[in-house]
Amino acid sequence: MSVRQFVRVTCSLLLGTVLSAVVVSATAQDAPPPVSPQAVQALQKINQLPRVKAALAAIERDDALTFRDQIALTEIPAPPFKEAVRAAEYLKRMRALGLDARMDSEGNVIGVRKGQAHRPSHAPRLVLAAHLDTVFPE
Repeated sequence: MSVRQFVRVTCSLLLGTVLSAVVVSATAQDAPPPVSPQAVQALQKINQLPRVKAALAAIERDDALTFRDQIALTEIPAPPFKEAVRAAEYLKRMRALGLDARMDSEGNVIGVRKGQAHRPSHAPRLVLAAHLDTVFPE
């Protein structure tokens, strides 16, 4: 899987997570939770890295396609405890992009992109998580 494809998958996951967080935040409280100055500084520093800038630019270029993919996935009905059809589609998409993907006994879809670290046991890991269900009544 190319970096560009990985960025699209990551963006799709993040978009779903962010949208869920925005809905929860909007319904739970009026103001967003406070963010520490150290966290803001760390994010600003990360955003200045050339690889991060390139990844964000790739996300912007693919915005329309990522949005269409997100719509297609969310149009698959997935009420709580009945996420199997959406999970199967997501699994298929992850595998098509070359991820080592599987579904666990609970229906969670897990995809791994192998890193290129010299010593894999010491390689940094990035974990992304998102819910596939809509958390609304059927």
